[in-house]
This record gives sequence, structure tokens and C-alpha cells, in this order.
Amino acid sequence: MKEKLKALLVQLILTCISYFIPVICMGGLLQSFGTIIGGPGVADVAGTFAYYLYQGGSLTMNMVVPVLAAYISYSVCDRPGLAPGFLVGLLSIEYKIGFVGGIVGGLAVGYFCKLIKEKLPLSKDLASLLPMLIIPTLGGLFAVLFMDYVLGPVLGGLQSWLSTLFAQMQSGSRVVFGMVLGALMGVDLGGPVTKIGTTVVNGLVADGILGPEGAKVCIGVTATLGIGISTIVSKRKYTAAQRATGKSAIILGCCQIAEGGLPILLADPLRVWPATIIGN
Repeated sequence: MKEKLKALLVQLILTCISYFIPVICMGGLLQSFGTIIGGPGVADVAGTFAYYLYQGGSLTMNMVVPVLAAYISYSVCDRPGLAPGFLVGLLSIEYKIGFVGGIVGGLAVGYFCKLIKEKLPLSKDLASLLPMLIIPTLGGLFAVLFMDYVLGPVLGGLQSWLSTLFAQMQSGSRVVFGMVLGALMGVDLGGPVTKIGTTVVNGLVADGILGPEGAKVCIGVTATLGIGISTIVSKRKYTAAQRATGKSAIILGCCQIAEGGLPILLADPLRVWPATIIGN
């Protein structure tokens, strides 16, 4: 039973990965081109060509979680699950729980929509409204309630608690602080756990403590670059699609965009996680 469940989850995630890889690549490369042309401060130079490139990339990167959640839901329930899936992904961004919320929310919404599709008794006259109106509407209602009252508060509260705990470590050993920062940033490559580390470090910069910021910049490229280089060094361990993703990950990693390694991380987290967490 466990093996079947594991295989099902892997299949669902692999299905959605094929849809959000182009989103990550497009968004990351647009941000990269904008940064190359406009420099590190491109986000503050409104009205320039480089700024528009960077902004377009940033908006595209904000689509990653909604696309991830929508196509997980789609892989469970087919097209009726798309609209609720996009909604639950947008709510994940709103609650700042990233792709973790997108994956869990996408699965929950997908199976809820599938349950409606299979179990809701309807007359022949109303059955035609099921995929276009009834399932998306009920799925959207479920997405709002699930995110606002269950997943959002739970994961959001956990993230706040971890942020406070991590901030308190700053007054202790710098070695331990650095190790924990690296581990946090290696867990989800730009996701909510990474944001715990970056938020605390950015707060320290505001207080005039600059050392952790240098560590954050170095750590931010390590995991994604490592994943990309691995696809070149150990070609036999990856599919052709993953090797192509690895090349994009190298480019994105050089531009401080950690999300470039997400497709390979999500495809095999039990093997990739130890490498990214310990490697950072």
C-alpha cells in the first residue's frame, strides 16, 4: 500500500513538473537578462528596458507555485481541477508558504474535485454543468476554506515560529548559525523554508550586521549550481529532460535564482534533499 501511494505521489508530481519547468526557465532567464543589463540595482531603476525585463521575470516566477498547484490538481481530477488548483497556488503565495503549500493544496483540491466528480448525484440536465461550473465553484470554495482555516495558519504559524527561533541563534555560535542558515536554504531552494533564513538575514542587514548577508549570497547559489553540475558530471543518473533542466539551473544559479533546481529536487526529494542540505 505504501509503495503504491509513493508511486502515485511521484507520478502526480512528475506530471506537474513538466508544466512548470518552462515557467521557471522563462522567469529566471528574464530576471537574469535584466540583471546583466541593468546591474544589481535593476529592480530600483523603473522605466528602463532592463527593469521591464526583470519585472517580467519576477512576475513569471510568481506564477510557479500556482502552475505547480494547478497541474497537480489537474493530474488528479483532469481539467475541472485546474481553476481551483490555480486558486490554491495563489493563496499559497498570499500566505507565503510557497511550493510546500502548493503541493499539499494542489493534492487536497484535486482529490476533493475528484470526489465531487465521482460521487455527486446529479440529473442529466445538470450533469453537463459539472465540469464547467459545479466542480470549479465547489473546488474554489474548498480551496479558500482549506487554505484560510487549515493549511495557511498551520504552515504560516510554523514558519513564524521557526523564524523567531532562527533569529535567536544569531546571538550564539556563528558556526552553528551558518550551518543552520545553509541547511534552511537547502531545503526548498527559494521556498518558504529558505525565506526563513533570508528574512532573518535581511533584518540583520537593516541593523548593520552584514556578515550573514555575505554567507547568504554564497549559499544561495551553491545548491542550484551543484544540481546543475551534477547533471553534467553524472549524466547517466538523469533523463534527457533533467539534463536540459540542469543547464538552465547553472545559468539561474549564477544569477542567484535558486528555483532553477526545483524540478530535479521535486522529482527525487529523498536523494536530493540530503545533498542540498548538507552541501550548503
